[in-house]
Amino acid sequence: PESASMPDPSCNALPLHLHCMAGAYIKRYYEPSEDGMRTKMEMLVKANPNAVSCRFLGRTPLHLALDAGKTWYEVKGLTSANRRLLRKRDPTTKLYPFQMAAMKRDLTIDDKARLAFKARNEYPDDKWQSLKSKSKLNALKKVQREEDIEQLQTIFEFLRRFPNAVRGG
Repeated sequence: PESASMPDPSCNALPLHLHCMAGAYIKRYYEPSEDGMRTKMEMLVKANPNAVSCRFLGRTPLHLALDAGKTWYEVKGLTSANRRLLRKRDPTTKLYPFQMAAMKRDLTIDDKARLAFKARNEYPDDKWQSLKSKSKLNALKKVQREEDIEQLQTIFEFLRRFPNAVRGG
């Protein structure tokens, strides 16, 4: 817990900042569901609640997390700790959090590899190896659909908590 308040000596980022910028962990098929469990983000926030408002490279942890493509499930601990973050525009993009969540990015090679690993990890090794190419492609499309739904859920949750973000001036 004390280490959650100690900046990384190489870049001066807090553990929360580093976690927010990291890519998503890809769970294997045999790992238990995380339903009802606290996320890593929530554990870091609980260990150092002040870190939620600390900026790194001029950005809050929420902005860093959204820029890294994290979903509502992953960032809700940040917004629960500091609801004012919902009203803060990202200094880099000038966007509200819901707008950052809505940004559709072209898939990079890393994104494509992550999706492929995610689809593959839904199956035991021997079962994946025996799947036909069409079945593997369907598994990949399913993972992409699930991620699209998570993105919509993230946008919805931000707007639900800060509807004034879309109010006309």
